[in-house]
Amino acid sequence: FVHCGDFTDPGILELCAARPCWFVFGNNDDDFDPDWQSAANAGAVCLNWCGEVSLAGKRIGVAHGHNGADVRRLLKAEPDYLCTG
Repeated sequence: FVHCGDFTDPGILELCAARPCWFVFGNNDDDFDPDWQSAANAGAVCLNWCGEVSLAGKRIGVAHGHNGADVRRLLKAEPDYLCTG
C-alpha cells in the first residue's frame, strides 16, 4: 500500500500499517503528530516528504505533490512509476 500524504486522522495511518505500507507526508500533516515510530514498527515505512520504493523490480517515486521541487527531483531519477497525492 502506498499513501501519498494527508492522513488527517491518526486512525488512517494505523489502518495503513496493518499491511505493508510506504507513506509520505502531505501539506495537511503539519498539524498531525502521530507516533510515526509505532507505525514503522507495525510495518509502515515513512519516506518523509518524498522518496522511492522498489517493488517487484520496479522503482516507484512517491510524493504528495504540493512541493514541485520534490516531484521534479523524483522525475529526474526516472522512476518506472510516480504516485502523487
